[in-house]
Amino acid sequence: MATILYFSETTLLWIVALFFVVGIAWRSLCFLICLFRKRPVSRHGIWQRCINLLRSGIPFHKAALKRPVYAFLRYSFHVCLFVAPIWFSGHIVLWEESFFEWYWTPLPDTAVDWMTLFVLFA
Repeated sequence: MATILYFSETTLLWIVALFFVVGIAWRSLCFLICLFRKRPVSRHGIWQRCINLLRSGIPFHKAALKRPVYAFLRYSFHVCLFVAPIWFSGHIVLWEESFFEWYWTPLPDTAVDWMTLFVLFA
């Protein structure tokens, strides 16, 4: 008889991971369809849209020059939001004790605490 812990570490984990991957793929596909559907695409138009898409992901693009403090806070917020949970030692221990048995070097707990506080206050 399987316990809830075993179920959550095996079957449920795979279901959630599959749901995550399918959801990301679906959102990306919808985004690309909407991106290229706005107007007729010429030979140079598709490259210009791809360049604009890549340029908008660069931390300090043209819009950041208008509001530099906001741009800095926005990118710092997202970096901390991504880095803090993944490199927190407590979460790494959970990954190590799970079915996958993965381990990587954690950040110091004080750094993760400061990142968490920044995310909460930003």
